[in-house]
Amino acid sequence: MSDPWATRQTLLMRVRDRADQDAWREFDKLYRQLLVAVALKRGLQPEDAENLAQDVMLKVSKAMPQFEYDPEGKGRFRSWLFTIAYREIVSQQRRQKRQPVGSGADDVQEMLAEQPSRDQEDEFEREYRQHLFMAALRKVREEVKPVAYEVFCRAMIDGKTNDEIAQEFKINYQQVANHKHRVLQKLCDHVRYLGED
Repeated sequence: MSDPWATRQTLLMRVRDRADQDAWREFDKLYRQLLVAVALKRGLQPEDAENLAQDVMLKVSKAMPQFEYDPEGKGRFRSWLFTIAYREIVSQQRRQKRQPVGSGADDVQEMLAEQPSRDQEDEFEREYRQHLFMAALRKVREEVKPVAYEVFCRAMIDGKTNDEIAQEFKINYQQVANHKHRVLQKLCDHVRYLGED
């Protein structure tokens, strides 16, 4: 079974062509805010986080023409993206400290600091999944009636019962259930689409 959070292979193939501006816009929309969010969580200031995202996007842009998608052999795209982002974060933090580079044990500590830990990869993975979910939710909001989206939010975010929602929106119980089902189905479809291999 494919990983529903995997980066879409078709998009990865399209961004190999730097002239495909639509692909790059979609790619940028999917990943820039993720990179900014990860950088902010790692302690960078907002402006530095934006700069980091730009630097990572440039590195990815330069590397994509030679990029070969091979999730089985070389690993997932998001792992590669995480590695680039993590190294940029470490590099920016090092520049901000502007401490003279030591030797011996200091060099070893610096090399170790440049290697991401499993916790950091897991954090990136959580951020990635949340980012894709929110992108899918924004897309669904554009496609459904406002009342359907609000009903869904009242149920899934606010934790209200169908009866409470029916009373609030002056609709019947079945309409509440239908709105929730429709929005949830679209949300699942968008998450699958955004994460399809």
